[in-house]
Amino acid sequence: MLLMMMSQPLAAQTPVASFSMWIEQDGQTMPLSKGVVTLRKAPFEVVMALSRPMAVHLSASLLPKTLQTAAKGWALSRLPGFENRGMAEVMFNPDNQLLICDDSSSYWFFTDKQTHRFNRVTRSGKKLICRRTVTQLVDIDEQVTLPVSDINCPIYLVAVHTRPDDVTEVHRQWLTIEWK
Repeated sequence: MLLMMMSQPLAAQTPVASFSMWIEQDGQTMPLSKGVVTLRKAPFEVVMALSRPMAVHLSASLLPKTLQTAAKGWALSRLPGFENRGMAEVMFNPDNQLLICDDSSSYWFFTDKQTHRFNRVTRSGKKLICRRTVTQLVDIDEQVTLPVSDINCPIYLVAVHTRPDDVTEVHRQWLTIEWK
């Protein structure tokens, strides 16, 4: 239930969210409390359930500003982590990375089995369950790669799905990852 409180459909004509996002560690869905998930400093997965083949922009930052402004309902064009959208990543996430950047978002998508930016994609009913394994963070701003075991600060995630015009926002969701 708390997961739903941390998401916000924005287009009135879209009655159902087109994606949902959660975190898993060791094959277990991690509980979310007040928008925060607490993990061990070990590999984890960002999981997205997509209602169809589509794209989601993901801002991952070590600063809370994008998450705070997203939670306040600010327009996508005013969210700091989406100033420069569409950081290109390699297909299938072979290096198990999460790109961290304060002003740019990653462009995660699933088109088909041969064209996506996730480690694994399976079906569950009508949903595509897309998993992205994270063993290391690549801080684009600082130009450094860190294993998850070396991270000492929260990670703030904000995911946004837009219409094909890439401007009209349909749905957003956010959460904070903290460490034990």
